[in-house]
Amino acid sequence: MAGGGDLTAVVPLALGAAACYGVASVLQHQATSAQPPELAMRAGLVMRLVKNPRWLLGNVLDVVGFGLQLVALRYGPITLVEPLLVTSLVFAFPVAAVVRRRPVPRGEAAAAALVACGLALFLAVARPGTGRAHVGGPALVALAAVSAVVVAALAIVPRRAAQQWAGLFMAAAAGVTYGYMSAATSLSWRIVHHGVLHALASWGPYAVVVSGLVGMVCTQSAFSAGMLRLSLPTMTVVQPLVAVAIGLTVLTEPVGRAGLDPLWEALGLAATVVGVYALAQPEFGD
Repeated sequence: MAGGGDLTAVVPLALGAAACYGVASVLQHQATSAQPPELAMRAGLVMRLVKNPRWLLGNVLDVVGFGLQLVALRYGPITLVEPLLVTSLVFAFPVAAVVRRRPVPRGEAAAAALVACGLALFLAVARPGTGRAHVGGPALVALAAVSAVVVAALAIVPRRAAQQWAGLFMAAAAGVTYGYMSAATSLSWRIVHHGVLHALASWGPYAVVVSGLVGMVCTQSAFSAGMLRLSLPTMTVVQPLVAVAIGLTVLTEPVGRAGLDPLWEALGLAATVVGVYALAQPEFGD
């Protein structure tokens, strides 16, 4: 493993990060949904939100969650850590029910079980491992360029789409951004053993900061635009899917490929995605 850590510590760290992200999303949605819709795609939205205590608390939890995720990526492969973050919605929906003073929606236990079973199937078959420690410059440039183009395209679409779908595209943009940020974080850990100054002279830490800021703006825009029953699960599943894709292609992290392994892995991911969207429908209907 990167850093020689124990995988038994990676899972609780990733689940702790997911719990923080889940609660943070509920608090942030409450704050952003009260803002004027015309601010949904503008950075000025953040300037209004900094005066909202719930939004600030949500961001504090986001920082804590990122700290836990950061440590998890220090010791575990991205193909293990990122899928576990999907459980953030499992933590989010009961908190949302309590905050909104509503009964827990029927069927949520089955959806949560589907998420858990899908993740368990994927991880059990994939058995993720650590990839190469060094990635060439051309691959990093191509990764950054492709990510930037995709995020820019997704951010442009809402300006021409119907208002109710704007949040969906912005959520996808946030998911891509955070998936890229996770990959940049993982790569930064792989070069830090050469020294802090060496790490600071590389692109990694700065890519993490920039992508984090872009992701925050996209997230708040998605929440403000509404349709959380689509935007939140989209953000929840796009991030790990992008991160896993980068882990498999750029970082060459090994997963099970023998026989029917790819089919079972795909089925596990598909079940997880279906479960995530099923969880969002009853609680987050706008």
